[in-house]
Amino acid sequence: MVEARGPACKLQAESANQAAKKYQEENLLLKQALLDEETAKTASKQLLRKEAEKLMEELKTAEDAVRKSNAEVEAMKRQANGLTKEYDRLLTKHNELQNLQGGTEDKKEQ
Repeated sequence: MVEARGPACKLQAESANQAAKKYQEENLLLKQALLDEETAKTASKQLLRKEAEKLMEELKTAEDAVRKSNAEVEAMKRQANGLTKEYDRLLTKHNELQNLQGGTEDKKEQ
């Protein structure tokens, strides 16, 4: 009976050893999968961070362009206002000169 136990124990030990190796391999595969997943997440985070930085730069550029355009619009408004005032001044001066010329012509006719 002792002899019968020996091979059975040996077989049981080999089976347990194989199961342990199998679990170790599965454990290593799971660890590698987790490591790969973490690496992928890190790479994804870096890509997202770069994309966010790029978008922030584009936003800053667009905001600067809007500010510049607004400043140009205000400058054009001031220029148009100045031209309107100058036009009104010249029109008034023109009318005054026409009135003066009309008055001298009336005196000549008399």
